Amino acid sequence: MQPRLHDKSVVICGMFRQDFEGLDESSIKAESELWVVNDWYTFLPFECPDRIYNIHRPPFTHPDTKHRFIDWKRRYNQAVKLGSRVMVTEKIPGIIGQRWVKTDALTNKFPTGFLQCSISTMIGEAILEGFSKIKLLGVRLRDDEFTYQIYGIRGMLNLAKAQGIKVDNLRDSEWQKNNRCVVDWGASRAILPYWMRECPVQEATVVIA
Repeated sequence: MQPRLHDKSVVICGMFRQDFEGLDESSIKAESELWVVNDWYTFLPFECPDRIYNIHRPPFTHPDTKHRFIDWKRRYNQAVKLGSRVMVTEKIPGIIGQRWVKTDALTNKFPTGFLQCSISTMIGEAILEGFSKIKLLGVRLRDDEFTYQIYGIRGMLNLAKAQGIKVDNLRDSEWQKNNRCVVDWGASRAILPYWMRECPVQEATVVIA
């Protein structure tokens, strides 16, 4: 059963700051909800996004070589005091205003191979909640670290379109044309979203074209 669509839109933000030139927080939030990923403050001048998605195991599982997470708890709590919500899959000590990502609903409704990253998870929640429009801004995925995510994000956007949701993605034709990511799911026995993994599973093979 498809969710009833509401007359509301969401802007899901990535890390490519050039997409936001000429835009400010108030102009975006006047028309849409504003959802950001874990360290949004390092590349976007937003003080109070509606939602902050941090689905990494706390505090963060990857090396902080660029010092992206200095003083991050203070930044989170400051945003929450202004009205933000922090969306998590595990409780993060010292952070107020935490809300659970709908992990059960996501994995029951969508192919788990699509739920590879924060952006695809955010798209999934927007679908579950009946948003009528989903717009991606700053989601460029040019570095090798991120190109594998294109498969899952495009898959989730196609599922959104199939349910009548309007999708605005600046990079769709670029991703399709360049075919940056080829995923072979044939050899896989089990795929779990990386934020749910507690034990090793056989991975799908990902080849960057």
